[in-house]
Amino acid sequence: MHSSSPPAPALRRPPGPDAVLDAAVAFLHHFAAENPGAGDPRRRIAEVTAEIERHGTYEHTPEELSFGARVAWRNAARCIGRPYWNNLIVRDLRHVEDPDEVAEQCFEHLRLATNGGRIRPVISVFAPDIPRAHRARGQARTSRADRLELNRPAAVRLGDRRLPPLLRPAGSRPPPRLRPPPPHGASRLPAPFLIRPGS
Repeated sequence: MHSSSPPAPALRRPPGPDAVLDAAVAFLHHFAAENPGAGDPRRRIAEVTAEIERHGTYEHTPEELSFGARVAWRNAARCIGRPYWNNLIVRDLRHVEDPDEVAEQCFEHLRLATNGGRIRPVISVFAPDIPRAHRARGQARTSRADRLELNRPAAVRLGDRRLPPLLRPAGSRPPPRLRPPPPHGASRLPAPFLIRPGS
């Protein structure tokens, strides 16, 4: 009698441009249906289609980001907190790139969410590495074959801080730094967030 090991799980490939476009169009129709003031979605769909064709992805407007975050929570069937979905505070931090500022914003997130002991729902959204590079710097794009191609190799140098971390060669990335909470904010964090010596 011989035992066979279970089959290895299939690797999931990132969705191709057609799947991204289909999901984006469905999302934009949903957004327009629940936000009548947003108007006819055809112009926005045309913009998003062009961006997906160029870059393989697109960027939500601040209104779309807030709507998407709230609806995702509303539709999370297993979450007991979802009745409060409409009170979710969405912090759009996609412009924050500096690691120290990211850390500060994470501490600010804790301060806002814990609210002096009166917990409130907060989500802080930071930019993904790759799509930001596509639009803001034009240094990379995702091809139809789902591989990364560099458009301007001369602009890519080892350790170039202008490249997002995922595009930098592994040896050029700075080691991660652990950062304790700021002294002025630590006393405001509730007990579960405080680490006491010897505990």
